[in-house]
Amino acid sequence: MKRVFFTAVFLMLLSIPSAFAQPEATVNVVIDSIVQPDGKVHVAVFNGKENYKNSVPFKTAVKNISGNRATVSFKLPVNHYYAIALFQDLNGNDSLDKRGSMKIPVEPFGFSNNKTGTFGPPAYHKISFYVASDTTLVIDIITGENSFLIKNH
Repeated sequence: MKRVFFTAVFLMLLSIPSAFAQPEATVNVVIDSIVQPDGKVHVAVFNGKENYKNSVPFKTAVKNISGNRATVSFKLPVNHYYAIALFQDLNGNDSLDKRGSMKIPVEPFGFSNNKTGTFGPPAYHKISFYVASDTTLVIDIITGENSFLIKNH
C-alpha cells in the first residue's frame, strides 16, 4: 500500500511543471530584401527593455542564407512583448562588423517593426511587438544601399 501511495505522489509531482506551463505561439521571422545571398543570418529575440539594452537575448537562432529571403521560427510564451534584432554575417566571424569611432555597421542588419536608429540601435519601445498568437513578422534587412547610416558597403 505504501508503494502505491508513493508512486501516486511521485507521478503527481512530475505533472506539476506541465500544469504551470505557459502557452506558446510560433513567431515566424521572415528576413526580406537580402542583397547578398550568402553567409548566415543571426537573429536575437529580446524579452524586455533591460535585456535589449544589455544585449542579453531571450532566444537566438542562426540560419544559412540561400536566396534573397530567409525564415527563422521561434516558440515564444504568449501575452508578452518582444523585440528582434538581426544581422547578416557575410564574413563568417559570427559578429556584426562595425567601422569607425561611431561603430557604424558594415554588414546588413535589421530590427522588428523595420525601425532604425539615428545614432545607434532604435529604442526598445519602437521595435517591440506583442505576441498573443502565432504571427509572422517581415523584417527588411538594411544594407549600405538603403540606409543613410552605411556608405560604400
